[in-house]
Amino acid sequence: MDLISVIVPVYKVEDYLEKSVNSIINQTYKNLEIILVDDGSPDRSGQICDQLAKKDDRIVVYHKENGGVSAARNFALEKARGAYISFVDSDDYLELNMLEELYNIAIKEDADFVESNFNLILRSKKRKYTEENYYLRLDKKEYLKEYLLMDKLFGASWGKIIKADLAKSILFPIDQPIYEDMEYQYQLIKKSNKIILTSQQYYNYVVRKDSETNSDFKEKNMYLLDILNEIKDYTLSNYPDLENEVRSREMYAYFGIFNQIIMLDNYKENKYYYQVKNYLKKNLIYILKNPCIKRNRKISTLLLVVSTRLYKVVLKTYGRLN
Repeated sequence: MDLISVIVPVYKVEDYLEKSVNSIINQTYKNLEIILVDDGSPDRSGQICDQLAKKDDRIVVYHKENGGVSAARNFALEKARGAYISFVDSDDYLELNMLEELYNIAIKEDADFVESNFNLILRSKKRKYTEENYYLRLDKKEYLKEYLLMDKLFGASWGKIIKADLAKSILFPIDQPIYEDMEYQYQLIKKSNKIILTSQQYYNYVVRKDSETNSDFKEKNMYLLDILNEIKDYTLSNYPDLENEVRSREMYAYFGIFNQIIMLDNYKENKYYYQVKNYLKKNLIYILKNPCIKRNRKISTLLLVVSTRLYKVVLKTYGRLN
């Protein structure tokens, strides 16, 4: 039974941390190293880490000056001793058999990494990310396609176990203000050759209203488009037959940003408003013809072109259009 290093960056999560760590402590797979990195958290999170370490000698706690989640994960990667690495966000929690099940698959398949389906936890209600049943053996290109379509996976660092030599060969970007998971996952794809996807829901992703990716629009949200340009260039250079898939993912990103901007009171004064809207209008025909883009997203584009004001009203009413 190989040692699995579970890396948990900790920052301002005093209301979530104990549940998260207990879900790791109580895993059916016992040969664990649980690395908690207190990233200079101003609340009681650091103290809770120390208290948890007293309950279980598999827990190692590091306290460091605040440097962001990427720096915390990179710090832990240097310290990790396991043959496999698993990242867990400190406000999320695991099903108790997650690591055992993913480890068994990794050994059986000799996979570079194994990734599971997950549950979205919104206001204490649990919902599967996808209802499909699958067990997929994928190469680099096949996984990239799934990554772009986002039907079966979210593109995060969590929800998987990764061979340690592979995980340690990639660093999270410390100079990137947001979407650091997306950059890490992109680099992971480029270095992987055999990946397993399972539809079993082993990871529970807690949707917090105050999280970076769910907060109001900020200028740093535009960084998503920079990452996607990098991914698009890589995809079109290496797998040009995935053009519809990568442009579908690009469209999804533009819609996500547009939906944040349009909720601002003076959204037309935002310097990115016309840039994002013009992309969607300019690509209207391509969006309507792209078989990878779902029907409701195509309707969203048409509605936006007809009337931005009406689009905002519908968005406020139903919460999501794309």
